[in-house]
Amino acid sequence: MMATPDIFKLVPRPEDRLLGGAAVAVPGQLRLLEALHRRHGKLAWAELFRPAIELAEKGVPFSRRLRALAQGDDELRRFPAAAGYIFEPSGKVRGDGAPVRNPAFAETLRAVAQGGAHAFYTGALAHDIAIAIARSPIQQGALGAEDMARYSARGGPALCRAYRAYRVCAAGPPSAGLTLLETMAFLARFELSREAPTGMRTIHLMSEASRLAYSDWLAYVRDPVFAEVPVENLLDPRYVANRSSLISLTGSLGRRPAGAMPDRRGALPYDPPESPSTTHISVVDRAGNAVSFTTTLGHYFGAKLMVRGFLLNDAMNTFTRPSGRPGPMPPNGLEPGKRPRSFMTPVIVLDADGRLHLVLGSPGGVHIIGYVLKAVSAVLDHGLDPQLAIDLPNHSSRTETTDLERGTAIESVAPALDRLGHRTTLIPLPSGVHAVRVTPRGLEGGADRRREGVALGD
Repeated sequence: MMATPDIFKLVPRPEDRLLGGAAVAVPGQLRLLEALHRRHGKLAWAELFRPAIELAEKGVPFSRRLRALAQGDDELRRFPAAAGYIFEPSGKVRGDGAPVRNPAFAETLRAVAQGGAHAFYTGALAHDIAIAIARSPIQQGALGAEDMARYSARGGPALCRAYRAYRVCAAGPPSAGLTLLETMAFLARFELSREAPTGMRTIHLMSEASRLAYSDWLAYVRDPVFAEVPVENLLDPRYVANRSSLISLTGSLGRRPAGAMPDRRGALPYDPPESPSTTHISVVDRAGNAVSFTTTLGHYFGAKLMVRGFLLNDAMNTFTRPSGRPGPMPPNGLEPGKRPRSFMTPVIVLDADGRLHLVLGSPGGVHIIGYVLKAVSAVLDHGLDPQLAIDLPNHSSRTETTDLERGTAIESVAPALDRLGHRTTLIPLPSGVHAVRVTPRGLEGGADRRREGVALGD
């Protein structure tokens, strides 16, 4: 398919842009995992699938959170395959504590275990995905089997910069690691260790730095294969110093435009919709190998199309929708073969001697950068263990508002922030952060219990 911005004309109503075939992009996870396994894997590929196949065959109970999400999703009922798996004929969510089997997914996993990623991106599986997209009950799409077959994983070096006595490494564009590192660079001149981890001044400084970095994200971050991303300029010490000098202890900047880059103009602001159906795992093994891995369907239940026991993503929605006005394509505009930019921010931190110190990341859509920033700072600036860092109340800032986690002690700082010029909002902020810290005593793990996360050791 030659994807063009015209595809958005298939979805004229903004409230429908997350639904159906037109929202689906080629799933990339399996190609990536297979490439990583070929480079670093120890066990046989097929052996890796056995636990998941067993779970799909025997069934797993729907968690309380999943049941609540499904019960509150009226659109999900418009998609027969997904609705048939999730709901009883009466309309209740299946399971009610009993295991829910998914034999179709078990067969899909067997096919990939035996045939590798090739079995997913070609042949019957790819054909069925294309048919489901073309015959979607809502917003039929044009992604075909040939698009699946052409897909290849693309890697690149980690983006690393110093912060205090550490070296923070994150995924480069079009992911949001650059924005996290820029935010931390703006904060480096402030002694956050002297402040409370979620005190008023800390939240003020993080919010101001986040807003400055986010405006640069809107203007400059894109798929670097299609246009240069000014990574070195955005992290240049002179640019950082100039941009950070805008942060005041006595008042809020509000929304600021992107910083000026040589021979570049910023794009019009575009706030993508929140996409909270993301998964993150952080792993450290006994040999010291580390993985920080974030993957996403997009919104809850993705595009709500279910094929062979699994849901398809809504990633086309993460491209910038065309304004309809003449002018150059925005940085995140839709083009064939392009990767959309993403808030995903997996992180690995090294200590001053280059040894592994912290592995961390989070789901959470537009709030991911804020979640990761809070947790990384709590560990590096305040010395908290991962679980204590994750348990701290969450806060997040991008544009006009400073979002505070509703129902937590952090609500008490809202009046003081408002007096500084912030526009505070109290909303649920369940991060889903997973973290592992390496210490002389061994590994320390933490996971966000707000989203049913658990930390496990072997």
